[in-house]
Amino acid sequence: MQDGSTGTVVEFDDINEEVLVSEIIEFVKTDFAWFIELNQKRNIQLLFNGKKLDYSNLLKDKEYKQYRYEGYEFDIVFCRWEKKLHQEYSKYYYLNSNGMEVYKENTTLNNKGDDFFHSVYISSTLFDNFSFSKSNGQLRLEIVGKNREDEAFKYIKR
Repeated sequence: MQDGSTGTVVEFDDINEEVLVSEIIEFVKTDFAWFIELNQKRNIQLLFNGKKLDYSNLLKDKEYKQYRYEGYEFDIVFCRWEKKLHQEYSKYYYLNSNGMEVYKENTTLNNKGDDFFHSVYISSTLFDNFSFSKSNGQLRLEIVGKNREDEAFKYIKR
């Protein structure tokens, strides 16, 4: 890392370069592609031997859309993956205007046996005031001034 930069360095020693490097890279891509995509606006990236990890071979489709409803703008990125990503189901990711994830939930197309692995990233100022609290041991989403019953949220969810 350069002086003043932040991050984590992981080093592997004594790796059989001919066999394992490509397997490690593929594993890391499959583990972190959704996360790197989620943090595009924050310029978070993974480097392998000093090179930015390219996960484009895992993307079957990537589509950008922009919608406007009741004064809110929604920037949406839809990614359809070639295969199931490790430990991460198909999800909606809600991001505030700073590009920070404030909430995520499974899409309705998980485990349907159709090999439709996807991530939907939705950025909007609508999500700037989301807060979370526990009620009866369950996580409940609350929106200060807005909630899941708000027409703008229902619109973008559809």
